[in-house]
Amino acid sequence: MSDILTNEQKLNFLHSALCNGGLSELQYSGIELDYLATEYDKAKKDLKSKDESPCYEDVLIQILNNGGELIFKDVECNDTYTNSITLQKVYDNVSKAPQNTLLDYLNENDDAESAYLLIQAILYDGEIIFG
Repeated sequence: MSDILTNEQKLNFLHSALCNGGLSELQYSGIELDYLATEYDKAKKDLKSKDESPCYEDVLIQILNNGGELIFKDVECNDTYTNSITLQKVYDNVSKAPQNTLLDYLNENDDAESAYLLIQAILYDGEIIFG
């Protein structure tokens, strides 16, 4: 499916996953999001020049667009294991998500479960570790 999805669609799928509770679902598995405060502040400032009040998920996507990364820590392993999502990782790994998950996004039928699976596919190079 990677041949038919544009990079813009892939990034939009991630945005939707962030909005649909994918981060909350990961927290149930002991995985928490982190980022550099300086990257967050810059991304928010960049968006504020275009929009009065960008939402949290918009800022996270802007971090990626600015060349930053979203860092995920496994808090059940005393933060010893971390992984991250970059813009290139989104482009490379969205299409590695389960086909039914991608169809949910294409059909605009995505929810917290599909968000959970999509973020895992991006984060773990196509592997679904939890659930």
